[in-house]
Amino acid sequence: MAREPSNETNSPVAVPVAGLQVIDEDLPLITEHLDLNEHTKPDTPVSPLTETKPNTPANTPAVSSPNGTNGVNGDKPPLTITDLCRNLTVESSKAATPDNKSSDDGDSDANGREKPNGGDKLAKLLASVPENPTGISVDQLYSENAINIQDIENNGKMRVFLTQTAQGLSPSSGGYKANYCFLVQLAKRGHACAQICYAYESEINRACEELEKKGKDSQRRHEDVFVTDKYNKLHRFVITMFVNDDGILNIALDRNVFNVVWPTKEFFPGIIEYLEGDVQNVSPQMRTLVNLFGQHISGFRPTHVVFNDALTMKVAANHPLRPWFKRIGIIHTAEQLPFGPFSQGILGHCLSPKFEVGMLHDLDGIWSVSKAIQDYSKKYGNLDTKFLVHSPLTYLDSNRQMPLVRYNIDKVAVGMVNPCPHKGMDILVGLAKELPDVKFVTWASWGSEKEHLETLNSIPNIEVMPTTRDTDEIWDTIKILIAPSVWHEAWGIIVTEAQLRGIPVVASNAGGLPEAKIGLPYVIPVNMVTGKRHPNGYYVVPEQDITEWKAVVEGLMTNDRKYKRVATMTAAVAAHWLRGLDPLAHEKWLLSMMDDGKE
Repeated sequence: MAREPSNETNSPVAVPVAGLQVIDEDLPLITEHLDLNEHTKPDTPVSPLTETKPNTPANTPAVSSPNGTNGVNGDKPPLTITDLCRNLTVESSKAATPDNKSSDDGDSDANGREKPNGGDKLAKLLASVPENPTGISVDQLYSENAINIQDIENNGKMRVFLTQTAQGLSPSSGGYKANYCFLVQLAKRGHACAQICYAYESEINRACEELEKKGKDSQRRHEDVFVTDKYNKLHRFVITMFVNDDGILNIALDRNVFNVVWPTKEFFPGIIEYLEGDVQNVSPQMRTLVNLFGQHISGFRPTHVVFNDALTMKVAANHPLRPWFKRIGIIHTAEQLPFGPFSQGILGHCLSPKFEVGMLHDLDGIWSVSKAIQDYSKKYGNLDTKFLVHSPLTYLDSNRQMPLVRYNIDKVAVGMVNPCPHKGMDILVGLAKELPDVKFVTWASWGSEKEHLETLNSIPNIEVMPTTRDTDEIWDTIKILIAPSVWHEAWGIIVTEAQLRGIPVVASNAGGLPEAKIGLPYVIPVNMVTGKRHPNGYYVVPEQDITEWKAVVEGLMTNDRKYKRVATMTAAVAAHWLRGLDPLAHEKWLLSMMDDGKE
């Protein structure tokens, strides 16, 4: 729920952000001199944040409706599973093929079931998927009244299938959030969207219960696949399908069983084996996963398959329906690219460079989330990509509204998220030691290892908080945010989120952080990592000079006049920037591929 303004001084209050901003009569905010797009110039023209609807002028401002929708969201009802899915009936003796022909000549297996004809690629792909003795089959979930793929050109509607790699239905990962909001933006425009994700049963139950409280049906279904681990112990692997409140079809893989059957130390080597070979020469566990991904792509019949991982990239490349969909890669980090000094710098990011580079160059489109990533891709891999800022929905609050601007001048803490060496933990530690009277609060995230947190906990004026999915917890606590990354940061979603709330951000000049800063103060140069690594795989982090960091942080924490001016400017410029993004940019880009041209 949106927070209501309060008379208490330590509560957030709404500050107007349209036009000339004044918090203190002595400190008018003048922004005319700022080039708001100096660091962020996507490849598509910008337009107002409102959607252009039939019979609606393009320049009509977004107006909130009684049910909470606005021009960003649109007001289309969520799609049903019938709307989302297409018909694909796969039987043991007749397997559907891309041209709607079937193969009915094959021999039988030991159980008397007919094997698919050797020329039927789709049947081959599905042949080794275990039978489903108790759950509903995935094929039963697809509509019998599905439109033909050729109809896409006539009705302008796409079917977008995306693979998430971060685990959970709402993890703290910025990449997951950006991917998801990309889908939501498309779903609100009437396109059918689905995602493969990983979730605990409790997460799924909670999501479905929340829908039921709103009087909506999640249309929850499940499929049981029986798979053995490396010790030949049999596990019931549940794949749950449900439509959430945003109209997204979730294909949720059971996290508990997944982490047992595909533990990290075996999962990544298994993917490498698949990338460098074929599905017939991998472990039974990996073969099951590859076939599951392929089966759900077949069932959804997408026009576009979107991913940021090599596993899905190869599944899509080899899929028998390949001629009927476009393959789109998302580059969230330099580490996931198979070239350049930062390739493979994070566990699981780029597993087989020599095989991945060819697949990348063969994609129909590649989305770089920042100009920094686009330039890196071109410089080190001669890879042409499309730079698009994340969907505007990525930066809205939990109610999909413009975030409430905070007035945090009374707060006493400096905040940082995801403390670890390549995120600038040494700068945080140095500041805490140089400013012992200043309180620092940091929230652990995916990069924070046990030894990092132990170091931070040993410093009296640093408080370490567990990972949070509720960023209001952060905004309720801090006066300023620091983002001292020393690696090639892709963008820095947390930076944009803080600035939209009027919280000053002190960031480094690493990678795409200057783009996220959109010309606002402060950007401080750092000594970036070079790609050299310790034996344990961590980047070797150069020594840092914190002199400028100390001066800026101390000034914002002690000088109320400076803080007011920077906070007011931050809120106004960030809101203006967000309203200038084109919410249809990703949709137009995907639609432009339907003429069979690469982007």
